[in-house]
Amino acid sequence: MASSHRVAEVLTDLELLEDDSALAIRSWIDDRTAELPAGFASDVRAWLLVLLDGDSRAKPRSRTCLYVYFGCVRPLLENWAATRGHLREITVTDVTAALSPLRGWQRRNAIAALRSLFRFAKKRGLIFANPTTR
Repeated sequence: MASSHRVAEVLTDLELLEDDSALAIRSWIDDRTAELPAGFASDVRAWLLVLLDGDSRAKPRSRTCLYVYFGCVRPLLENWAATRGHLREITVTDVTAALSPLRGWQRRNAIAALRSLFRFAKKRGLIFANPTTR
């Protein structure tokens, strides 16, 4: 029985397979960020695209990383959207309060995702101060 990876290689060599996985992940990013509140959607979309493609100072991340990071950040952004309109309005207190109920790997993943998001936003001038430092 042939593995699906090997079958895909053979079909690609015969020019019978068109890899549209890059389009699928971009469509996923567009769909998921469109569901976010307006003040957060464009910044989070830009962040996910940089994670996907990389930039001059960052290597591309795996699709799994995107799914995990977005899965951690999305509920926090939705909670903050009730009282905040943009990433620049998030404070250290907001981040601490959002992380306090989390434990173990969920907390570690959320911290990594938030640090990534806010580092990106700070580097691009979208926020004034990074609430995840220290």
